[in-house]
Order: sequence, then structure tokens, then C-alpha cells
Amino acid sequence: MKYEELTISECLDLINETLFLPDIQRPFVWDESDIYLLYDSICRDYPINTVLFWFLKKETLLKESWIKRLRFINEGYEKKYRGTFEKDNQLDTSPIQRDNYFLAIDGQQRLTSIFLTLHGNYKIKLKKSFCNADLYYNYFSGNQENEDGILFEFKFFPQSNADVFSEKIENKKDNTSMLKNWIRLKYIYSINERKEVQGSVKNRIFELIKVDIDNEKNNAILDIWFKLKQDKLISYYNEKTQDYDKVLEIFVRTNSGGQKLKYSDLLFSYIKEKWDDARNKFSELLRQLNESGKFDFDNDFILKTILFIHATEQNNLKYSTKNFTPEIVNETKTNWDTKLAPAIQLMKDLISSRFQLTHHKLVTSSNALIPLIYFIYKFDKKGIGEEENKITTEIQPSMREWLLTSMLTGVFGGQSDNILINAKKSIDDSANPSYFPKDEIFIKFNEAKPALRLKITEKIISDSKYNSIDSHLILSLLYKNTMDLEPCFEDNRRQQDHIFSQKELKDAQVEKTIINSIYNIRWVSASDNREKSDKKYKMWSDRMIKKDKQILEKHFIPEGNWSVSNFNDFLNRRKKMFLDIILGKSNKETQED
Repeated sequence: MKYEELTISECLDLINETLFLPDIQRPFVWDESDIYLLYDSICRDYPINTVLFWFLKKETLLKESWIKRLRFINEGYEKKYRGTFEKDNQLDTSPIQRDNYFLAIDGQQRLTSIFLTLHGNYKIKLKKSFCNADLYYNYFSGNQENEDGILFEFKFFPQSNADVFSEKIENKKDNTSMLKNWIRLKYIYSINERKEVQGSVKNRIFELIKVDIDNEKNNAILDIWFKLKQDKLISYYNEKTQDYDKVLEIFVRTNSGGQKLKYSDLLFSYIKEKWDDARNKFSELLRQLNESGKFDFDNDFILKTILFIHATEQNNLKYSTKNFTPEIVNETKTNWDTKLAPAIQLMKDLISSRFQLTHHKLVTSSNALIPLIYFIYKFDKKGIGEEENKITTEIQPSMREWLLTSMLTGVFGGQSDNILINAKKSIDDSANPSYFPKDEIFIKFNEAKPALRLKITEKIISDSKYNSIDSHLILSLLYKNTMDLEPCFEDNRRQQDHIFSQKELKDAQVEKTIINSIYNIRWVSASDNREKSDKKYKMWSDRMIKKDKQILEKHFIPEGNWSVSNFNDFLNRRKKMFLDIILGKSNKETQED
């Protein structure tokens, strides 16, 4: 892999001429502190990370008209975005006349920051409004880091005619003051010759603020001029393939920092050519599904669902423009409001209201939900109820068992597409709107992958430990309707608590793995957890029984006179209660084969 280099000046000359951004609508979100840190790194000769360009031939852009070029912004923030403000990147509509173009996939925030500060207009908040601002450099800095770890000081000031000025900083605590001398970065960048920096800048400073800078300060200004004009600080990799699917894979793997790119970000630029409103439709559905943070479904999940619905073989499930054919995009667009979106919404209502999976911590694999959506979509289910076209109480247990089994066994870790295509074939083969074929899915998968059996076992439950990924899900099977993990009142937030406190067991020299056994864990509110704290079991249980005689039953604590001395017996009794509830009292397969 060979990297090429550009000066900052050379890179800026390319921006909005041959260098653009891809049509993935990622806004510029860096604030002042990010930009100060960037320029401090430049002055310190720290690497500012490589950037990734996609080299595009003229004929590719003409042939693939859905590949759009977005212009880098030259104006600052306008509207609220994740705690800051941003401005949309505008589509470049100029004729494709040059032989070659570039799209910057990784490095947008850095390149936009440099472009705004040297060519455009950044905006800062001044009192209750925003104004254009220029970036200034304190050429007396560079000797000592400030409390933020910045050595070379930069600062935005409202735009004015002043290329240089002095700022007096008063310290009221010790009645002292200090002077900071600022020079506009755009002014330094506007100078073309080295000798001008060494001569005219020094004269300009004396003319405007009557400060006669020495050679050290003059060299500090000259040094930053070199970094903007002469030093090759932009290191970039130029991906030259014209295969969009290969580029999509490269971009997703290499992009890092800021907002991480997903497959959907890049696929949208392809899909929206045939469905302009796709992004808005997806966003509105996700807003409804996620309930202000309770769930974390994303665009990739919806795209995977679309691929699943139309897949006939495993390769059809891969994120690829080849799999999003015009026919599939058009059918999705046509069925979105009447069939697809309602099927996804009904799945979410089903797992929340009937399966008590009310939070993303309880959904350890979103892929496990996709066969449920397909079943709803294929048979056009209209809701939860007992009518023929509803998800009845007869169907729900098999759907729930599929979901919990596939999540607890962890089979989607590296086998997701294989499991999904087998699930789809089982549903299609069954063709029964009154039956979700979970047994057929289990058989088909167990035959294909016997080492990864789709079956909840005693071992899976027993291996779960305090605050592990599966522990929330296992406890949800016990506590059912008491699992609001995102309450309005913080004290009502659900937490895991050791029934026999960690301190009591540690003092008795019980091993940590045994202390953290799922059979020593209960689910309580934050306030109840604080109240119990490190109290010994006997003291806590006697006190709580006086308040609530059902307290032990509520937390699946077996009757008995329990103490540290018979703690292992306590765990074994509670283990039996867990297995009876989760696997069923008549279940004969509670042991590993």
C-alpha cells in the first residue's frame, strides 16, 4: 500500500475542484477545541493521520450517475446536530469535464476544518447569536502547555480588519495581567514568498501594534507558514478501483474516528438514486422503534431485513449494490408504508409487550429478530390477537423460543448469514401462517452445524455471571414485567445485585467466580440496591421479610435458614428454581449431551 503526500496548500487547491465528498450526508461536527488540537498537532510536527481518497475516472462518473459529489462547506454551523451545529454539504452540479476526480471518504473533519479556517468562514457563538470568525495564532505561545495540554495556542475571534492585534488578559485574583499577541492564520496563508514572512510580517506587526518581534518569534511565524505552504503534511491513500462494492468494503473497514461509517451510509447513495425518500423513511421508522434510546436499531438492520426478505441463497444476504437490484428497491419502496415498516413495527411491539424484551441490553442479536419480521411480512400479520390474521397466543411461544434460544446460544456470532438463510428456507417450506417453524430451523441448523447447537441448556444458564451479556436476558426470563431499564427516575433504574453481598462472601474467602454466579444475583431498582449495600444476608432478609412477606418469592430465593456456611446449598436450590422456570419443570434435557 503506497501513500502519497500533499502540502496543505496543494490539498486546498483541489477541494471543490477535483476533490469532493461522497454522498453519505455526514455533517461537519468538529467544534473549536477539535480545531485547536489539530493545529497544535501540526505545529508540534505530530502526525495528523492519513486520509483516504477514492480515485474516480470521468467515464465512471458518467456511467454510474448515482455516484454524487458533495462540496466541502465554506460556511460554518447553521442548525443543531448532536449538541453542536452543522451545515449541509451541497451537491456539486457542475459538468463532469475533468478526466479524474477524488472523493474523500476518511478525513472529512480534518480537511473541512483546514478548508474553513484558511478559505471559508467558521462561525462562533457570540452571546445569543452566531457570527463569522477567523482563526488566530498566538505567536508568543509554544513554551508551556496550558491545562488542556495545548502548547501552541490558537483562538477564534469575530471577523475584523485586524491581521494582528494584542489582547490584554487580566487576572483579578492576584491583580496581574498578561499580553497575548495574535496573528490571523489567513494572513499568514495569503503570503506567497518566504522572504515576505521574514520581512513584511515583522513590519506589519510593528505598524499595527508597535511590537518589535525578535528572530525567535519571527521564526515561529515562518515555521507555521512552512507547514501551511511547503511541508507535505497530508498523507493520503488513493484507492483506484472502480468497483463500488470493493470500495464499500474498504471504506467500512478503514474508516475510524468521529461518526464511524456503516455499510448503510454508502449504500444509501446508491439506493436513493431509485428512492429519493429512502433516508427519511428509514430515519422515521428508527425514531419510532428506538424510543429515545431504549433500543438501538440502525439502518444496517433494516437493510439486512430487506435482503433477507428477497434472498434465495446465502450470497444474497451480503451488503452489496448487486443485491439491491432496481426491482428490490422499487418493491421495497412500494411496500414500505403498507407492509414492510408495519412488519418491523409489529416485531418490536411483540418482543416488548409479549416477550418482555424492553431494552437493547436484552436484545443481544438483532439478526435473531429478522426471521420474526419475515414471518409477519410473508403472512401479512396485522397485529397481536386471536384473529386469523394476527400473531396469536398459539404462535407466540415458538417465536419466543426461537428468539431466546438463538440469542442465548450465541450462534449469530460468526454464522449469521448461514443461520438466516436456513431460517428463511424453513419458513418458506412450512408455508403455514399459524405456525412459526422454530423446530424445523433448529433441526436444519443443528444438522449443518452440530458443534453450534441451537438449544438453551443448563450450561448456558450456569455459565452466565454477574453483569455479563447474557445475564440481563436470563434474568428477564425470570422477572418478566419488571424490566424497565430506562426509567424517568434514576432511582428506579434496574441493577443487578448480589443476594449474598460480595463483601460477606469475600470475608469468608469464597471464590470470585462463585460469588458472581447467576444464582446469587437478583434484579432490583437502584434505590433498593443502595439500601441493601453490603449488609449480611441474614440481617437483610430478616428486615425485608418484616416489610414484605413475599420478598423471597419475588426474588426467587428458596425457603431456608441460609448463611455463608451453607451458601453452596443455597446456590444449588436457586439453580433448580432457575432451570425449572427457564427450561420448564417437565424438561428432560437440562443436562449437556
